[in-house]
Parts: sequence; structure tokens; C-alpha cells
Amino acid sequence: MNKTQLGIITLLKSAVTGEALPLPEDFSLEEACPIIKKQGLVTLAYEGAVLCGISRQKPVMKELFRTYCSVLLCSERQMAKVEKLLQSFEENAIDYLPFKGCVLKGLYPKPELRVMGDADILIRLEQYEQIKPILRSMGFHMETESDCELIWKHPDLYLELHQCMVQPSQLDYYAYFGDGWSRAIPIEGHRYGFTPEDVYVYLFMHFTKHYRCGGIGCRHVVDLWVFRQAHPEMDQSYISRELEKLRLSQFHENCIKLMDAWFGSGQPDEVTGFISKRIFSGGAWGNLKDYHVFVELTRQKTPDKVKNSRLKFAVNLLFPSLQQMQKKYPVLLRFPFLLPGAWVVRGLAVLLTGREKLSEAVKTGSMISDDALKAHQEVLRKVGLEWTGYRED
Repeated sequence: MNKTQLGIITLLKSAVTGEALPLPEDFSLEEACPIIKKQGLVTLAYEGAVLCGISRQKPVMKELFRTYCSVLLCSERQMAKVEKLLQSFEENAIDYLPFKGCVLKGLYPKPELRVMGDADILIRLEQYEQIKPILRSMGFHMETESDCELIWKHPDLYLELHQCMVQPSQLDYYAYFGDGWSRAIPIEGHRYGFTPEDVYVYLFMHFTKHYRCGGIGCRHVVDLWVFRQAHPEMDQSYISRELEKLRLSQFHENCIKLMDAWFGSGQPDEVTGFISKRIFSGGAWGNLKDYHVFVELTRQKTPDKVKNSRLKFAVNLLFPSLQQMQKKYPVLLRFPFLLPGAWVVRGLAVLLTGREKLSEAVKTGSMISDDALKAHQEVLRKVGLEWTGYRED
């Protein structure tokens, strides 16, 4: 890693430990700022910079502070809405299980240090009809529904109600977690949760899901480290057995080394250096082009079908599936026969306002090749992952 990347990691470590740490010699926060923003690390980086002795009066610090304040206000609004929603669930005897950001925010020194794009809550599907009027009364409107997520929006909160923990298309992980309720334990009232061990297994699975698709950002690594620090009593033998079932043991071992190299006293090696490089090469959620290539490549598992995959990509680009279109045009949930008309509307919208996105999509399609398949297989193999687990939608 270069001095800018090492400096950013130092800022992150300082923010989550509360320690004043020495920054690399000649580290420039100005040079690091674009990466910090791209990775969604502004609050962590600012907090770490203050602890590390960087003056608040520097122009770059004032710039980061403005974003910090915006994130702080957003975080307060999000959590106030979540608390009100969960209170309504209690009053109406709705079972619920918050996970991911909803839970992780409370483990950070300050909740705003853990940015949350949306609130994830597991529900029982049979109670969904009871939930809908509650959401409408609170000012939410339905955005889209899938076989995993039921998405509702409010000006203060992007809400993802889950009918299962993992998308059914992820065959390997869905087979392990199912809808999630079999592992849930009652906490209080109608609130449920998981044991720390099961939370950790899920977090690492989620971490892996993004890594093997488009990649991950620094925050994913920080989440895992913060959770491990908050739960030192976890049964590591249980975690090892469960990760073995998911065929994640080798990758997990490499990620433990990565966390130790970033936040502990461990020394980086070839594999941790490789993972770090991939993390810093993208944004908060990796690289969008890598994601699109991965999705298309998983529709066929062998190089001899690449040409066919390109054809499928082109057809899907012009005529997305009903499920894909329902995400953009919720009216199709009630009236699926309107799909041909929606294709026409979408086509006109792309021609008028989305030519750049269309150009990027065409470029992505051209990247589907035997070499791309082999390169992605190597990216996974190098860190202990396998090329399995998805079905075509």
C-alpha cells in the first residue's frame, strides 16, 4: 500500500479506537480526500484526523466537517424514524429483527461514524399486510418488491423490509440462512435478534457476497473489526465450523490477517496486499463495472458459452425482465401485462436522458469474454474463494 492508503487506514483506526496515532511521513489529507469521499469515509476520517492532530482550521478539514455535519443530521433523522417504526411494530404485535447498519451503528464510538444508506429489518411475510398501513400512516411510500426485499421510502429513511436474509439467487448462502427466522432468538417484546456468533457469520457472508461480485469498500472491513472488538467472547470454534459449511474458511483466515494488518500489529503479506489493493481500487461498494461483468458471467459458468452470454446481455439491455422492470415501474407489480409498454417508456427515457448510462452498459457487454471469466476466477481463487453460488434470474 502507498502512503495515502496507509494514512487513510491510520485515520480509520484512530477513529474507532479513540487513540492519537502517528500518520505516515508526508501524508497529505488533501490527496487522500477524493478517496475518502469515494469510499464514504468522511465521518471516520474527520474524527481520526482530529485525534491525529490535524488542525480543524485547514481548508480540507473544513470541507470534511461540512459533510460530517450533513451525515450527522441524516443519521439522527434515520435513527429517529427507525425507533418510531419499531415502536409501532411493538404496539401492533409485529415481529421484527433489525440487522446490518441498524445494529452496527450502536457499536461505533459515535453512531454517525457508521454511515447507513438504508435500514434493514427482517419481518415475517405473513405480517406484511399488517405492516403496509403502518408504513403509509408514517409517510412511507412503496418503492419496489422482490423475492427478498420490500422497499419503502420516506424523506428521512430508505427502508428495506426483508422477507429473507439472503437473495434466493445466491444458492449457497440462501441454503444456509433460509429466511433467517430459524436462527432468530427473542430479545424483548416482539424484537428478535441472533447470537453474536450468528451475526458475525452473517456479516462475513455479506462481506463475501460483495467481495465476489463488484468488490467492497473500507467500511466493510471496519464493520467486521468493530464487531469483533465488541464481542471478544464469541465462540470461535462455532464460527469456524459454520464458515466451513459455507466454504469460507480460507477467505476468512485471509481477512483476519487483513484486519490485523490494518488495525492490529500484524504485517501485510501478498494476499492481504492484494485484497487491500482491490478495496482501494473502487468505491464504497467496489467497482460497478466489475459487478455488471460478474452478474453476466455467472449466467454461464464455462467459457464456451461466452458468445451466448453476450447475446443474453444485449437482449436484457433492451428488454429487461419483468422482475427488473418492476423495480423501476412499481405499477407492473399490479399490472404485469403492461410490460411491453413499460419497455417503450424506458427506451424513450434512455434515449432522452440516459445515453451515458447506455454507453457504459454497452461497454460492459463488450467486456464479457473468456479472458474476463478467467481473470475473475483468479481474483477469487487468489484469496480463497470459489466461482459458485448464483443462478440466473
